[in-house]
Amino acid sequence: MPRNDPTDTGGLFIGRRPGTGPIKYRGTPERGGGGRRRADAVMAAVVLALVVVLCLTLWGPQPIAWLWVGSQVDYETDSVSLGIAVAFAGMIGTLMLTLAICARLDRAWRILRRAAGHDDTELIASAWVRPVDALAAAGRGDVDLIFPTRKNLEMLARFETAAALLEAVGAAATPATSGAIPLVADDGGQRIALAGDVLDDGGVPCPA
Repeated sequence: MPRNDPTDTGGLFIGRRPGTGPIKYRGTPERGGGGRRRADAVMAAVVLALVVVLCLTLWGPQPIAWLWVGSQVDYETDSVSLGIAVAFAGMIGTLMLTLAICARLDRAWRILRRAAGHDDTELIASAWVRPVDALAAAGRGDVDLIFPTRKNLEMLARFETAAALLEAVGAAATPATSGAIPLVADDGGQRIALAGDVLDDGGVPCPA
């Protein structure tokens, strides 16, 4: 069975996205000094460059090399079929080997990045903040808010307290069950209508 617990996968996904799983240490990690972190960052860059070079070899040098080997087999055995078979078998073999090496280098790269002070998980910081303060910080450019987060904060900012929000939720009308999704025009396209939006005519039927 797939592991789809958000605490294990880094989000509501089947399987685990690279770098978003929970970090487990054998002991309490100690943050290195500035020089050590810079050295780790340089090593991480070197490992990343090596991964890029290895991947690029799959798009030229490795196939060309195996085509040359296949041509030599064809010349020595006078068998085109054997030459093609050797060339393709070699390509597949070195492809698998290269991917296996890159996977291990990718793990080393992530470890080095974390040692250099970069956290590759989704949540890198947390703080208790009022919606109005978060919106103000975004307005000053202190934080970046993606559209869904901004719209949720704008909705929450209309309420002075959590109790007022819960009371409004309890008194809210039940959404219509007509099977249509209300839409609004937005930057040359359409999106689902949110509170305060002017609705387009009609909507689109919900998928079956």
